[in-house]
Parts: sequence; structure tokens; C-alpha cells
Amino acid sequence: MPKTIQKISAYDKFLSAIHSPMTKVEYVRKLDNYAKYFNIKSWDKYVKRNSDAIHEELEVYIAELKKRGVRNHSIKNALNPVLLLLKMNRVATHDKILKTQLRRDGKTTAGHEPYKTEEIQLMLDVTKELRSKALVHFWASTGCRPASVIDPVLRLKHLVEMPHDCTAMKIYDESDQGYWAFLTPEATKILRHYLQSRKINGEKLDDESPVFINSHDSHGTRGEPITIRSVREIMYRIIRKAGVQRIKIGPRYDKAAIYAFRHRFNKILKINNSVNSNIAEKLMAHKKGLDGVYLNPTREECFAEFVKAIPELTINRQAKLQLENELQQEKIIETEALRKQVRDLESRIDEMDKEKIESLIDVKSEKFKSLEDKVAELVKNHEHLSAFIAHDPEYYKRFILDEKKRLDEKEKSDNKQN
Repeated sequence: MPKTIQKISAYDKFLSAIHSPMTKVEYVRKLDNYAKYFNIKSWDKYVKRNSDAIHEELEVYIAELKKRGVRNHSIKNALNPVLLLLKMNRVATHDKILKTQLRRDGKTTAGHEPYKTEEIQLMLDVTKELRSKALVHFWASTGCRPASVIDPVLRLKHLVEMPHDCTAMKIYDESDQGYWAFLTPEATKILRHYLQSRKINGEKLDDESPVFINSHDSHGTRGEPITIRSVREIMYRIIRKAGVQRIKIGPRYDKAAIYAFRHRFNKILKINNSVNSNIAEKLMAHKKGLDGVYLNPTREECFAEFVKAIPELTINRQAKLQLENELQQEKIIETEALRKQVRDLESRIDEMDKEKIESLIDVKSEKFKSLEDKVAELVKNHEHLSAFIAHDPEYYKRFILDEKKRLDEKEKSDNKQN
């Protein structure tokens, strides 16, 4: 007897087309809203209905959402799960007609304003819970999307210690969307306190432990990963308690609860001219143009650009001033070390016979001849030397090392001849 083919339900076909856990949660919720509105009990029966009747219901649903003040972009998002279910069950829909009804309305959209640093400081001031503080610092320091902590779950194995007391985090690990985000020194400090408090309360932390958990009473076991619902509830509560001013535009606010951190992060990176713009896009998890596809900077290269923005990303004013002083001190030490190298090189030049030094120079190379003239001028005029160092210290470092190498080789050669 031939095997009986078990049919796949219309709803299971819909679920099979969704790969992201976060997307699945959102799509199921929006599909349930549609089912409740039309009192749909069985999707298997629904997909067998006349396609024109289904299209009319889609138009009715669009009209209803518009009456409620829902923006066209949000209506599209509400329809996407329904359209996916119909598509997976081979039900034809008039997508072009639906899109015509949902064109951009040209009105000011909500959710694009960034938080001010002072507002984030207020959030930190009004909460005593370490998990809440760690979450606020996480969003402010990384500019990550809400799903970054749960889709897939962000775990301790994704954390790497970095210089300057910073932390690297691999977001969306084992995915083609994966990228490196970083925590500032103050954000790293709070996260360490939060993890330490979980250990003290009996949780056994290992590489598979979630960075953020749903509860604090794990009683010696691994805590359950935080849910997106918990994240939003925590942030809504903190925002209300801090009294952060948000203007309502339609059903939404000008400052989205979590995305306002992301807009702040983006603004700080983009207005800092010293930050490489292509790597800034990588830190935002954007994929634009050919660089978005072919440019794959290393963790260290991304971190080097992130470091430039740390002072502006830092929330606490005192910590910010301390950090700026430390960075300034590092520059002073580096500059002094460079100047000492220059003085040592000048001393050696004075000791050696100028004619023998000139014999090492390829007079046929106009580029090197120009460099020789520049060095001669700088040696005579220390003010010009300082200016040159300040303008391009990395270039001068390389020149000093090359010149030292040539002088060492010359000394060895002279010693052999003597």
C-alpha cells in the first residue's frame, strides 16, 4: 500500500518560512491580531476561500488601522505576516493594489530623535537595580537593536576583554549579520558588577550563560535569557521614572524607548570626523553599497575607531573628564617619546661625517631627496620639527626607524672596514 502523505497545515507552512526567533514572535502576534479582528478559527479553511474575498478583507483591515491613526509604514508591517501565510499556501494576492493604498504619506515620522546624554544619566540615577543599569549602558555604548540580546541569545562566550578597560561583544554570532560591538569603560564596569552580583546570589556562570537574564533568583543554576518583553518593560519603567520628555506623534513617540539610544550612537559616530565612516557603518550593523558587502574589518580595526568616540559615548561627566585626561596624557607621553627619538637621531647625525651619510642617499630619487631636505631643515629649526611631528607623527615615526636602521648598517660597515 502506498504511504499516506501527511498534509502540512497552513499555519505550519507559515512558521516554516520564518527563521529568526525574534521575527517569529512578532509575526505570530500580528497574525493573531488579524485573526481576532475577523474571528478566524482555522487558517486551513481561510486559505481555501475565494482570493477576491480575502483581498477585500485585507483592504477592510487597512482602512480600520488607518482609522486608528496607524501610519502606513506600520500597517505594512501588520500585513506582512498575513501576506506571508497566504504566499506559503499559494493564495494569490493583489500586492500592487495594496501597496498603492500604503504609499508614504509624507508626514513627519516618529521615533527618530536621539536621547540626550543628560537624559540617559537621569535613567541611571533613578534605578538602583544593576541589571537595569547594565542594560541602559549596553544600549548607550553599542547602539544595538533590541533583538541583539536575544536573537540569538547574547552569551558570556561572546564577550572579549579589550584595552582601555573596554569589552568587545559579538552580536548575532554565527550569522551573516554578525558584527562587533563594544562597551565603554564605564559600561564594562557596570556589567562586571552585574555579573558578580549574579555569582554572589548563587548562579553558576560559564561561557553559555546569558549576558542578561530574566530573574535574579536562579538558585545555583543558569539564569534564563531575558525576553524582549522584559527588556521593553524595564526600559518603559525607567523612562517614566526618569521623567524623560517624549513627544507623541500619532501612536508613537519622537524618542523610541530603545532606538533613541541607537540614534544617539549613530549621531556621535557620524559627527566625529576622525572616525572612519565605513567602519562606523559596520558598528551600526548597516550594509550599504559595496563596502557593506566586501569590507570586513577585524575586531581590532573596529575597536580602533570605536575608541575615538568613547569620550562622547561616556555618560557620567566625571568619568568622561577622567577619560579625556587619560587620553590626553597618553598623547603627551607618546609625543615626548617621539621627540626623544628625534633628539637621539639628531645627535647621531651630528657625530657622523655628513659626506658619508649623503653617500647613503639615492640622489636619483626625487622623493628621497625632498625628504632629506626636509630633515635637514627640521634639524636646524626645532619649531618646524615640532610642527611636523604634530602634523603627521605616524609618518615621522616610520622615518625615524628607517633612518636609524640605515645608520646602524652604516656603522657596522665602517667598523668592518676599520
